[in-house]
Amino acid sequence: MLKTVFFTICLFCLPSVFAKQSIIFINPGHADTNVTGPFWFEVSQLMRDAAKDFDLDLTIHYANRNHIEMKSLVAKALKAKPDMLILVDEKSVLTQQLLSMKLISTPIYFYLTAHQNKN
Repeated sequence: MLKTVFFTICLFCLPSVFAKQSIIFINPGHADTNVTGPFWFEVSQLMRDAAKDFDLDLTIHYANRNHIEMKSLVAKALKAKPDMLILVDEKSVLTQQLLSMKLISTPIYFYLTAHQNKN
């Protein structure tokens, strides 16, 4: 009897252990290189490569340098309830939006960049 109970518990628990983690990245840039440069395009490519290596389910949404669109994409992403949300708080537009939400169960990670002058 104990073996049957243990086996039944394993049947329900194991699929969730082996399920792919879903990650959404809200990229503030464009889906390809453009006049603002290749940086965000390359970040997306690096994330895709890492997701493939670690067998993660990565979805990337592009804000196309539009901070208003970025806020909309974040709201939609949170409704999708991914396992992880990666954001860039460009122009500091997301902080207030996130603080005004009552309960966010999705872990949010911020991608930080440092600009360096080469003068």
